[in-house]
Formats: sequence, structure tokens, C-alpha cells
Amino acid sequence: MTMTALYKHLVLLVLFSLLAGASWVVAWYANASLSAMRDAKVAARAAVQQEMRDNASAALLHSAVEESTDMRTQLERVASADVVSLATAITQAATAAGAVVRVTDVGPVPDIDVGRAKQTGVHTVGYSVEATGTFAQLASVVALLETLPAPSSVDQFTLARVSGGNGWRLSVRLRVLTAVSAT
Repeated sequence: MTMTALYKHLVLLVLFSLLAGASWVVAWYANASLSAMRDAKVAARAAVQQEMRDNASAALLHSAVEESTDMRTQLERVASADVVSLATAITQAATAAGAVVRVTDVGPVPDIDVGRAKQTGVHTVGYSVEATGTFAQLASVVALLETLPAPSSVDQFTLARVSGGNGWRLSVRLRVLTAVSAT
């Protein structure tokens, strides 16, 4: 091999090395650009998702405030009923089921947290109700008393056959929250 041939090969080797190096630089730049674009997309997506979560959270909080305001208003309206009105509502509910009913006892029920009851003004009033009628009528009475339009609960009920007859007797003990004290 002559010197010129060696020189040509050396030049070609240098050119191919420069071309390979330039290719690596272009590939690195393209990779870096694509990575930057991908990172920007991921950051933008994360920002949008965070904004959506923030908006959903704000909407949920606003909804909870609205609901609690409505519920508080309803509770104040229902809990402000006096003891006699509640007894009348209990009697009407049972009578609507076709049973003969009477409220036999109304009185305060000791609150678990007396301090809180005094602070909030909400008291627990107990009602004893007795009714007579058919089994179906008395089952309806219990269902109606469990769903009174007042914050209440049925503590206990007893259903027994009337001796010597074909009817039934019901005794129910209710607790009702009210803003009016039974004392």
C-alpha cells in the first residue's frame, strides 16, 4: 500500500468517525428533547389531575356544607316540636294504621351527656305507647313509629295476644330528641 492509499484510508476513517460522533450527538439531542417533552407532558397531566382533584374536593366540601345546612335547618324545625305535638303525631301515626292507640307515659330520659344536652338545648323525651288491633295493624304501627318524621328510635316493643280474644296488644317505648324539655 502506498502512502496516498493510507492517507485516503485515514481520511475516510476520520470522516466516518466524525460522522459517527455527529450521529451520536444528534441521537443524544433528540433523546434529550423527547425526554424533556415527555416530562413536560407528565407534569402538565399531573397539574391537570391535581386541579381536577382540587375542584372535586372543593365541590364536595361545598356540597357537604349545603347538605349540613339543610339538615341542620330540618333538624331544628323537627326538634323544635313540643312534647304534646309529638304525642299527637305518635297517636295519629298509630291511628292511621287502624289500631286503637293511647300514649300512656311521657317523660324525660336521662341524657348520657347532660352537659352537652344543656349546651345544645336538645333533650331526650321518652314515650310509652299502647295499642290494640290485629297483628297486621300493630305491625304497621311499629313500622310507622320507627319512621316518625322526628329524630327518634324505638327502644323496645312487646307484641302479645289479648287473652280471651282474637286481637293483639302492643306496648312500645320510644325516645325522641326535642329542643323542648319534658320536665
